[in-house]
Order: sequence, then structure tokens, then C-alpha cells
Amino acid sequence: MFTKAEVAKLPAEDQELLAQLELNKALQHEQLLKQARGQGDWRSDLLGICSCVLSGCGLIFALYFGDKEEKRCGVYVLLGLVFILSLSQISFARIGRRFDALLQLLDFDHKNQDDSNNSKNRKVG
Repeated sequence: MFTKAEVAKLPAEDQELLAQLELNKALQHEQLLKQARGQGDWRSDLLGICSCVLSGCGLIFALYFGDKEEKRCGVYVLLGLVFILSLSQISFARIGRRFDALLQLLDFDHKNQDDSNNSKNRKVG
């Protein structure tokens, strides 16, 4: 990390490059925070949502239009199981992404803290 005085001594192109690097770090940090808070992109869950909706519709269709006298328990159980597994897949995937984002955020913060400590030591020394 550079001090303000060191940055002021750099040429304008290098200052711009350094500012761009810092902006990219801040944007990455913000993105990781959003993901860790569960405010990620819903499109990543689209496959699970589609399978959940389709199996739910299939279950309702089978129950409504199914043969009243002859119950097909296997179809109902299978569609219900697909529905429940789709819901749990969405939940587990979301939890995994949030956990990964937290770990990346922790690594990111440790790296920035080490850089900050190194620059403080350089200033003192």
C-alpha cells in the first residue's frame, strides 16, 4: 500500500491505474458482501425453481385429474419427492454460495489487513 505522499509523487497514469485497482477491490468487496447476505442473483437458482414449479404443477395435476377410484400412490410420492428435493436443492445451493462468499470475504479482509500492516511497518521503518 502507498501513502498519500507516495501516491502524489506518482505520474498521473500510475495514479489512475492505482485508483482503478482500489475501485475494483471495493466493488469486489461489495459484491461478496451482497452474496454473503443472500442478496445474490436469483437467476442462479432458476433450474431449481423450474423443477420445483413443474413438479408442483405435476403433483396438482395428478391429484386433480387422477383416477379417483384407482389411486396411483407411486406417482404422487414420486412427484412429491421431486418437489421436496427441488426445494432442498435450492436451499442448499444458496447456503453453499453464501458460505463460500463469507470465506472469500474473510480471505479478502485478511489480505487487505496484511497489506495495511505491511505499509504501516514500511512507514515506521
